[in-house]
Amino acid sequence: MVNRLVWAACCFVTACSPGVGEQAGRVSVEVVSPQPGEVYTQGSEVFLEARATELDGAAVEVDGFVWSVVDGSWTEEGNAFSVTDLPVGQITLEAVASVAGRPVVDTVDITVASNQPEGACDDGEDNDGDGLSDCDDEDCADREFCGWPTSLSHTGVFDFDASFLAELAGYPSCIVAFNANLDRIRGPGECPGCDRTFGGAANYTENSCPGDSGDLPGELSYGVVFTSETEWSIWASDGSSWGESGTASGGGDTYTLYREDPVEHDGQDGGDLITTLTFTRN
Repeated sequence: MVNRLVWAACCFVTACSPGVGEQAGRVSVEVVSPQPGEVYTQGSEVFLEARATELDGAAVEVDGFVWSVVDGSWTEEGNAFSVTDLPVGQITLEAVASVAGRPVVDTVDITVASNQPEGACDDGEDNDGDGLSDCDDEDCADREFCGWPTSLSHTGVFDFDASFLAELAGYPSCIVAFNANLDRIRGPGECPGCDRTFGGAANYTENSCPGDSGDLPGELSYGVVFTSETEWSIWASDGSSWGESGTASGGGDTYTLYREDPVEHDGQDGGDLITTLTFTRN
């Protein structure tokens, strides 16, 4: 009988009670407020609340809660309170409860937008921290260049109409056709003075020209000046400098550059090179 009582007492204070590690493992922390994805304006009130519960949902008293922004720029203690000094940007808030000396954590992602409007609408940055940059931000809706495309579908054809002399010299009429998806280029490689620069890999769909006609470029790049609603000035680079290729005319989504250039061969008429370049807003 005595042995049973001793066993029961030992069970009560040791094996039959969760240890420190077990106790912490049975508790979870949940951020109740704010909710994931919520957007607040800089300086506005944000209510922070977290709770700790056991696996069965019963509330647990903990030693305390510490809130912080994961990058370390802000921290505060408490369980349920309001703050107005969260940093601007897309931030991750972390609520840490101390349970039997061990941390139990939950996080939530929110956005704190600047109370100042997007100032620079063409720098590729989210200046006001609302998750939207440049022309995607409604603050930039009235900027003219926000109507300009940021990517283009492109097709091109070089149609060489050889003269009789060129044919005799072994340079027959031929065609090179290609297409590409062109994305905006910023920084190095931009066309100086152009409104936009686009570039992308060339996909050649036809090439009937002789092999010694020259290597075809694997990458294409164009500078564009949006001169009017019906005309774009198209610029091209030879790898070291930019030069104007011509005017693409159209309207709406598609603009086409068409030009005919005479070709000389040893000072003689070699025929004509007909170039057709089409640019379509994506």
